Amino acid sequence: MQLISNRKRKALATSIVTVFALLSVAGPYAYVGAGSGAINLNQEALSAAQPDGEALPALPEVVRLSWDNLPAPEAVVAGPASRVVLRVRNLTGEPVRADITFTADDGGQKDTKKNFGSITLGPSAVQPVQVDLRTFGFKLTSLKYSGQLRATARAFPDGTANYRQTGSPALYFHPTGSSDGSSNTIFYGEKSLLERFNAGDFRGRLSREDVTEAGAVTSRVMFGGTGIVSSTPSGDNEPEEENEPDDEAATGAITLQSGPTTQLTGGTANAGAYNYTTCVKFLIETVDSSVGIPNGPQAGETEGYYQNANDGRDVIARGVVVKVRHGDWSQTFNADPESGCFNWSHDETSNFDMRVYGKSFDEAGNYVRIHDDPTDFSDYPGDTYSHLFTDVDPTANAVNTINAGNYDSKWTAMAVLAFGLYRYDSGLSGKAFHAGIDNTQSGGSSAHF
Repeated sequence: MQLISNRKRKALATSIVTVFALLSVAGPYAYVGAGSGAINLNQEALSAAQPDGEALPALPEVVRLSWDNLPAPEAVVAGPASRVVLRVRNLTGEPVRADITFTADDGGQKDTKKNFGSITLGPSAVQPVQVDLRTFGFKLTSLKYSGQLRATARAFPDGTANYRQTGSPALYFHPTGSSDGSSNTIFYGEKSLLERFNAGDFRGRLSREDVTEAGAVTSRVMFGGTGIVSSTPSGDNEPEEENEPDDEAATGAITLQSGPTTQLTGGTANAGAYNYTTCVKFLIETVDSSVGIPNGPQAGETEGYYQNANDGRDVIARGVVVKVRHGDWSQTFNADPESGCFNWSHDETSNFDMRVYGKSFDEAGNYVRIHDDPTDFSDYPGDTYSHLFTDVDPTANAVNTINAGNYDSKWTAMAVLAFGLYRYDSGLSGKAFHAGIDNTQSGGSSAHF
C-alpha cells in the first residue's frame, strides 16, 4: 500500500487501487465480477488487497428501505402521484432513529432533494412514510422521459451518535392517460424500465434503434437540454493537500491530454462553425464515506477519497468515453483523464444526442468498464452500460457539463474505478479491466453494501 500512502493519505477504497495492481499484471485482460450492485472480488484478491489488517470493519445493516409501489423487481403498479409509500424496517432488536431524505428528478438534468425528517422505530418495527411526487415541483404530465425517486436513511441505533446509511431501490415513474385521476401514475423498477419502457422513453419519442446500440446497454434515457454552463470546468472539490498537483481542479483553459477516438458515420470529421467543450460528471452516493479506518497505513483517516459522498455528490468522470451524434454524423471521444472534458466542433447548435459509456481510459491506453453480465468470463464480457442524453443544446465557447449516473450503485462503482485507474501509475499500457454488475434481479441494491 506504499503507493497510496505516498500519494494520498485519504485514498479512496484502498483495495480498489491494489486490485488494479494485482490484476493488471495478469495479462491484457482482467476480470472483476460484481452482483447486486456491489463490486465483489474473489477471496484471493481481497486477501492480497488488504494487508496488515487494513480491512474496514463490517457494517451491519440497521434499517432496510422498500417501496409499496414496487412489490417485486418486475412489477408495474398504477396509483396516484400523491401517495408514494416508502417502508422503513428496523432490522435490529433495539430502538432506532432514522433520518429520511428523498431525491427525485423528472427525467432531466436537475434533481431535487427533500428532507422528510426523523422517525423513531421500535425493535424490529416497520413504519410507512408517505411522499407526494407533486411536492418536488415537477409537471408530471409534461415528462419527456421516466422520472426517478430514491430514498436514503441514516439510522442511529439507540444511544449512539454514529449512523449507518442505507438507500432504497430506484423507483421510476411516468404519467398515464387516465382521466378519472384515480390511477394517474405508473411506478416500476429498473428491470421494467429497461425491458418494458425503452430505458425511460415511455412515450416512444425515439426509435428502438436510437436507444439500443450493439455492445452497449442503455441504463437510462434522459433529457439533456443545455446542461450546466460555466466559463471553467469544476473539479472534485476535495481539500487541497501538499505535493498533490494532479488532484487540483482545472481552473483555466482546458488543455486536453487525450484526443478523440473517431468513429464517423455519414460524413467526415466536422471542422464546424461552433466550438464546444463538454465535461462529464458522475453523480454518486455511498454509505461509508464517514467510516474510520482502524488499521494499516491509513489508520485514523476516514473511508473514501470523495468526502461527503453519503449525501450524494458529483465527481469528475475521468477519461470517460462519450459519443456525440447529430443526424447521420457521430464522433466518439475519450475525455481527458484529469478534467473529464473534451473539445469538439459542429455547424449545428442544438438537438445533439450524447451517449456516456461506463468506460474510461487513462493516458497509457488502459481502460476500465462496467458491464451487465457478472457471469460472463469471456475476453470482452457483457454489454457496456451507457447513459443516453437527447435534445442536448450546448453553448458555444463555454464549458457545458452533463451529469450521468443518478446516484446509482453501478455508476458510483464506475466513478471509483475510473479514479483508481487514473491514480494508479504502473508503467503498463493497453490493459483492460471489466467489472460485471447487475442490479435488476434484486430490484436494485442500496448503494452500496
